[in-house]
Amino acid sequence: VVGVIAIMDDKPLENETYLKRLLEFVKSKSELEFEKLIVKDDKTLLIKGSSDIFENFQDVLFQVCYNEDHEQIDVVLSPSAENTFGYSINEFREMDLAELYFDQNQRESFFQLLKTEKRLRNYPLTLKKKDGGILYVEIDCEFVVDELPDSTAFAFRGVLKDVTQRFKENLR
Repeated sequence: VVGVIAIMDDKPLENETYLKRLLEFVKSKSELEFEKLIVKDDKTLLIKGSSDIFENFQDVLFQVCYNEDHEQIDVVLSPSAENTFGYSINEFREMDLAELYFDQNQRESFFQLLKTEKRLRNYPLTLKKKDGGILYVEIDCEFVVDELPDSTAFAFRGVLKDVTQRFKENLR
């Protein structure tokens, strides 16, 4: 999988160990996507479609890095973030992701719990889209302090799943 990611990018991998740890976190999601594509392509290996896995991934893979002053310094998002939130990847890189939270108190509670627990599964959050619409999500996320790029004190990384439709159906 590291090799597939290496050929999908236009620059060399800077920290292979860091990438491997990130992949371990999203391994089950990646395996499911590979299995779907292999079955769909009648068991032919995905040379033409391998770069499409990341492009067509429904859930949002993310990593947000912070410095020692708790300032956001880097954001990595899968392309599906554009469809989910309505912002372009460049807009995401320019903004403070704290702006996405519908309720800043919920954001603080989430951060504190994540720092304490180190890993959360199916954690519900209410976020905002670019157009102001409400987005209900579940997050699988981990708090990371080891083997990060230089100048990064800690990071949050994980998978964000849009459950807005399910949430609205439950309300009905």
